[in-house]
Amino acid sequence: MRKLNLLKPNLCTGYLDGGTSQKVEYLQLDGEVSLDCLKADVELGATQFQECLQQLQKGCSRFVIIDCNTKEEGLMAVSYLAEAGLQKEDTECEDEGVPAGFIAAEELSGGSGEDIFRLDDVFTDDEWEDFEDFDLEEEPDDADDEEDSAWEESPSRLPVVLFSEIAEYTDRSNAIGRGPFQMMQDFHMGEKPYWTGCRHEPICILRYANSYPQLTTSMDSLKRFSENRNVYFLHIRRSSFESFFGGCEVQDDRANQELLRLALMFTADIIHVDGDRATYAAYEELLFDGWLSCFSYRVAKAFPKHEIIKKITEINTLEPSQTMEKVMRYIGKDGSKKTLTKKDFDFLQKFVGAGTEEKDPISRLEQDLVGMENVKRQIREIVQMMKFTKYRQEAGLGKGNFHNVHLLIGAPGTAKTTVARLMGEIMCKEQLLPGNRFASVNGADLKGLYVGHSAPKTHQLFERNDIIFIDEAYSIVSDKEPDSFSQEALAQLVIELEEHAMDKLVIFAGYGGREVSEKNNKMKLFIDSNPGIKSRINSTIFFDSYNAGEMLRIVHSLAAQQKFVLTGEADSEIIAYFAKRVKDSNFGNGREARSFLEHIIMQAAVRLSGQELERINKRKLAQLTKEDVRGAIARMEQDNLMQRGKTKNQLGFIGTTA
Repeated sequence: MRKLNLLKPNLCTGYLDGGTSQKVEYLQLDGEVSLDCLKADVELGATQFQECLQQLQKGCSRFVIIDCNTKEEGLMAVSYLAEAGLQKEDTECEDEGVPAGFIAAEELSGGSGEDIFRLDDVFTDDEWEDFEDFDLEEEPDDADDEEDSAWEESPSRLPVVLFSEIAEYTDRSNAIGRGPFQMMQDFHMGEKPYWTGCRHEPICILRYANSYPQLTTSMDSLKRFSENRNVYFLHIRRSSFESFFGGCEVQDDRANQELLRLALMFTADIIHVDGDRATYAAYEELLFDGWLSCFSYRVAKAFPKHEIIKKITEINTLEPSQTMEKVMRYIGKDGSKKTLTKKDFDFLQKFVGAGTEEKDPISRLEQDLVGMENVKRQIREIVQMMKFTKYRQEAGLGKGNFHNVHLLIGAPGTAKTTVARLMGEIMCKEQLLPGNRFASVNGADLKGLYVGHSAPKTHQLFERNDIIFIDEAYSIVSDKEPDSFSQEALAQLVIELEEHAMDKLVIFAGYGGREVSEKNNKMKLFIDSNPGIKSRINSTIFFDSYNAGEMLRIVHSLAAQQKFVLTGEADSEIIAYFAKRVKDSNFGNGREARSFLEHIIMQAAVRLSGQELERINKRKLAQLTKEDVRGAIARMEQDNLMQRGKTKNQLGFIGTTA
């Protein structure tokens, strides 16, 4: 069976100071892959690493730029270069030192990459219990459990550091005239990053294309590694990235120019790791054969290899090799499997199905949310503005004054929180944010327990999250004048909004807008509480209440999501009911649609309770009838009447009590 010498990067994770301090991610090299091994792998079919081989044969520079599609692919290239390069150097120069190496295909100890399976709501309870008892990760003896008091440099362990961390730390270190809030921020940062002590041995620096900060303005931060034996700079392309508003050819040109400038500054080699679809299809088959060999598996006759490989890679397109290893481990967890059949891989359909059902956030915004055409248009414009501003910044035309701060106002139940989440997901997909950490807080949550506590509490919220949704923002201030706690929180808010103008998404939300009188418009109270906040809000998005037709669509959509079949025979009665409800000052919008459906389901449960269990089939359990709808309407009208209590109806000059 054909087998590659290198199947995956041995990426490990450790924690300093007995596991209580900084997290360290590094490549462990174990001395098994030589220049001849790289040559054999390329000849076998790993042709995307052809330039790695060519560069090693003629001699690599100290600084190497690797332009690749994914992190796994880039770390594979680093593993080949670092391993084979050091062995070549030891052979030719007979230098003393620790020979660097890497994991061979025969070894089964895996790195600690992130788990790629999403098991919730996929397995049955029995299957889930069985899966929980099985350890997917067999951790190497010298890798993940290491708890050094400090990072010790070694040619066999290459730290993997994000470029954004290096650039940010350099910027903070070079800052002049630091105020009290900046010093407080330094205090929260704690000790220096461990990689500041990496001064001699090789290091791997990772940067995703289109991410912050831009490379052209932060190249100087890499000069701190000018004495390291080797610097491997990974430029990771997002090959699946497609512009929401058109192609990305301009972005590709700009990325190439950035890499050329970096190469010129550090006299670096540029290695491109790439191939067409046929190249990667053949390589994935080699990986699959390699993992079969590692686990001593055979496949039965007429085994649909290409079909199975496609399913495995669909689970995680960014880490095909590590996904294959996890699948092989799971299949062989009981130790009895030797010859594999198609049936052994049937469980993959659960994962593939779970992945394909997850819609793109743009599609969810456009297709799943009922109405709100004006809201959708404004979000598209905001994303387009963010991308435009980013392109100008990367082209050296300045940062601009755009702040990614927005105000969502409207009645309760109009999907403001849902839209805020989708805005964040869209911006993450478009790589306009550094991450997708989402926090939803109430405005009052920003106020501390004592004087001096509100500022660090607000600062911590911004430090730990990328998308910050502050609901009922007016609760930061009191009905009259802001107290000392409010003033402290508002002052820190202004600092954070200015500091994170582009790298955070901040959304204030609450009840207000054109349908609310100025006296009852609480969001106006919040906006007027601090001019610094008002000047940094770049867009105001108003959420209209739903009309009766939209409420009908929402009820049908919610029913379908819960796998109920709601008859259309009662649609006219549903519209008539909501035509009255939308005029009520206590109308709950989307929340009321959910409550309405729950009442319909309750009526169905009562209806079926009188039937014998053996006569209730799957179709009956899913069907919601016209009678169920009528019963729900009657029940909700009664509930609304009870909640409203006594009201006075004025007939001319005569007052009557109903």
